[in-house]
Amino acid sequence: MNKHLFLKFWVWAAICMVAACASSQDKNWTRTFPKETGEYKFYVGRGSSTKTEVAAFNQAVKDAYDQAARENFGIRRQYGAEIYQTESDSYLTERTVEQGYSARFDSFDKVDQHIELNKNRYDVWLLYRFSKKAIEKEKARLKTEGDKAEKRELSVIGSTKNAAKGILEVETTPVDGAVIYINGDRYGQTPIRLIGALPTGKHTLRIDHPDYKTITESIIIVPNKTVRIEKMLIPAFAEVSVTTNPVNADIYMDDKKVGTAPMVFQAPVGKKISLRLTHPETEDMITPLNLKKDDHKKLAIALVERPAKFSVFSFPNDATVYLDRTKIGQTPLRDISISRGSHSYTVTKDGYATITKAFYAKGDENITESIELSTYKKGAEIISSNTMALSTNVVDKTHQFELILPTKKKPIISPAASAEETLMGLMNWSFPTSIVTARGSYKSIGSNRIRFFVFLSFNQEAYQKEFIEPMDLHLRTVGENRKEKILSVPCIYEAKIEGQTQCLPPKPGTSDTIFVKTGSIEHGFWSDKAPFTSYSLLTARDGRRDKIAPYEKMAFVVTLYGRNEKKLRTIKESFYVTKFQTDKNRNVIFMPSFGNGFESFVMLENIPVAESDIERVTLEITAGMPEHELPKKQAPRRTKR
Repeated sequence: MNKHLFLKFWVWAAICMVAACASSQDKNWTRTFPKETGEYKFYVGRGSSTKTEVAAFNQAVKDAYDQAARENFGIRRQYGAEIYQTESDSYLTERTVEQGYSARFDSFDKVDQHIELNKNRYDVWLLYRFSKKAIEKEKARLKTEGDKAEKRELSVIGSTKNAAKGILEVETTPVDGAVIYINGDRYGQTPIRLIGALPTGKHTLRIDHPDYKTITESIIIVPNKTVRIEKMLIPAFAEVSVTTNPVNADIYMDDKKVGTAPMVFQAPVGKKISLRLTHPETEDMITPLNLKKDDHKKLAIALVERPAKFSVFSFPNDATVYLDRTKIGQTPLRDISISRGSHSYTVTKDGYATITKAFYAKGDENITESIELSTYKKGAEIISSNTMALSTNVVDKTHQFELILPTKKKPIISPAASAEETLMGLMNWSFPTSIVTARGSYKSIGSNRIRFFVFLSFNQEAYQKEFIEPMDLHLRTVGENRKEKILSVPCIYEAKIEGQTQCLPPKPGTSDTIFVKTGSIEHGFWSDKAPFTSYSLLTARDGRRDKIAPYEKMAFVVTLYGRNEKKLRTIKESFYVTKFQTDKNRNVIFMPSFGNGFESFVMLENIPVAESDIERVTLEITAGMPEHELPKKQAPRRTKR
């Protein structure tokens, strides 16, 4: 028995070790220098900055280039000290002259990066690989260049008769043409020799080139001495921010994948770059980039959608098909080109029940619907005698309805938004526009009167696609500690979640906990335990969120049409959707409901229209308007279930 336990223990330990190794393998190169392969050498550049991430990134780039240059092409550092006296002070200068840095870095590619924010410091690690074939090719080129090298011709400013005042020589590699500024004044381009052009003493030298990083340092001009400066210019980068519609497009820079939109990345300047954007539901797009040093370019790109194909068959045939309320023909219909996105279709045939369905089409998708039509008895009773017991499954098989929904609204949130800005953007978002749906039915209650019912609910598919997915995307970007919880809803308002048991003022720097109702909404929120996903957001407590209206006032409009599209009657009723709740512990709970409940229906009585006169009915839901409070008195005809 003990032997079996011993074996189980070691098996369990081995599994844990493998799991631990697997989980940490992604960024092992930041701690352990990667070994070279038969094809590549690897270099890890490191950079830190308390100012900006870009500064740390630039430092890491230079570090990687330095390592590769020293190891493969050699660098000779020459140190010298010069002491001289002026009338006011004495200086000691230590000059580093870098030589042998004119190598070309072909096939020196960045393959990964890791960025951390530790308190107020940015730490950046960049992993580069250098092709061994490219290294050997460059060594051969440098040897050939060295064998035939001639003295570089320097542009000269000043006269040799003033050489006793001191000479400054400045050269740059791998390119000439960098502009030289001394104490802010422009003197020319490299390579350059200044003879007696500068007074003895300390000066500020700036070397500037549009395609390389600017170099600034102090120099000291010494009488009867030549100060020689050779500098390797490090390629400059620009910041590129890419957002796409639709999101999650893959981004390739010169055919090398850099990530998935939306994202921010660094791109080299001074050469032609092409960005290629690919998405499984759109056409590929190629856009050129002309970047300048220190650019912050923002690209918002709408990709061209690939159409989907829609086919519909019915049994029996020759049924009329309406797509998005437009007649498209008789069944069978094959390969009708439709746009990517949400659609609805209706299949109708005399003597058969009308069928209406909603669906979402992906770009380049083939969608086929097979409908079996069933007969109905004209004038069938579909509402029970207890009109207050409207079933959630009721379908009016006698009448055809056209549901008109408002335009979807996406949250307005910048890719660079802070946690506070993201949260306020989601609280301001008019998401009920996308997820509220309605059904209706009516019956005669007299010779020239009908009774109309409207049932309001949330579209389960749209709720996941149009609410949960955007919520999760934005909160993942700025949040942490994402976890799923099963919560009893009343507990939220007693603040007994996340270890909080009392409604005390939050401590400074406390994370807000954001709850999003992510489970099924078909059975309501109030009768069972509801699945939530929680996110911790470190936000400011500036009070702005308290001014955001938590409710949306919406309306449905029922329009009855007679023969020749004559409008018989229009009825409009308001309803309210609760978007979110807050509590004293800074929790924000996104849990849409109708006013104070989940399901709602409205019964419209005594409408003076004869059922036989009605040819067509539309049921339109209007966009919402922000409201801070629910009305104190609900309309008597509206009943909550």
